[in-house]
Amino acid sequence: MLGVQLHDLADKLAKSCYDAVFVSSSLGETLESLRRIVNVVRTSSKKAVPVVIGGTILEAETKYNVTSLTGADYATSVPSEALELCGLTTKYLSIAPQQRGA
Repeated sequence: MLGVQLHDLADKLAKSCYDAVFVSSSLGETLESLRRIVNVVRTSSKKAVPVVIGGTILEAETKYNVTSLTGADYATSVPSEALELCGLTTKYLSIAPQQRGA
C-alpha cells in the first residue's frame, strides 16, 4: 500500500492476515510517524506480526534508533534479510538454479 492513510491501513489489517509488515521509509519520514504506523499494525492485525522498517531512513538513523523509537521488530534495507529476520526465508525465497556454463 503506497501513501496509505492510517485508518485505511487499520481496516486492511483487520480484514486480512499477513505474515509480516514491511515499511519502506524515506529520509524525510519522522520516527514519530513511523511509531504511529507500527502502533496501527500492532493494534489492528488479527495476529501478532513482525514489523520491519527499511528504506533510506536507515542512511540517517541507526537500526537501533529505528527499532527502539518506533517499536518495530527489525530494521533493514535488504529484502532477503527482512524475510530471514521474520523467519520467512524458506516460505518466500527460492534458490535460483545454477547457471550451467558452456
